[in-house]
Amino acid sequence: MMMIKIIGEAGQGIKTFSLIVGKILTHLEKHVSVSINYGTNVRSGLVTTDIIFSHERIENPKVDEPDIAFVLANGKNLSFPHTTKKITYADIDFEKVSFQNFEKTRFANMIALGKLLNMIEIKIEKIDWKELLPAKFYEENIKSIKLGYAL
Repeated sequence: MMMIKIIGEAGQGIKTFSLIVGKILTHLEKHVSVSINYGTNVRSGLVTTDIIFSHERIENPKVDEPDIAFVLANGKNLSFPHTTKKITYADIDFEKVSFQNFEKTRFANMIALGKLLNMIEIKIEKIDWKELLPAKFYEENIKSIKLGYAL
């Protein structure tokens, strides 16, 4: 079983990012739980998601000690109360990488998705992206995922 906690800010595409990870893992015949938590503020505040996947049935979909803590919120006054077995805070500014490559920050979440898929050893060549990604910005999203995977 692997437990992942993703932490970001509203507007960063954390929900989309997490749901795509969940769908990929489901297609790979894993048992998957995705839980999204966010505050009541619109377009502001912290967003966290818990993703658990396993070959076995998941009894308790709560992440107390994530194997991976993946932080996208650029370290803005984050307090992370959990301990991790394998700490992996993303020290990459995904918005900056997105802007440098696409002149927009909108693809930061897809770059981060590529990075996470590499970290959990998912081969992106085996994924049917047309089924998972929206048609709008499809080519840019694919380039972003490949870019993140290579980081």
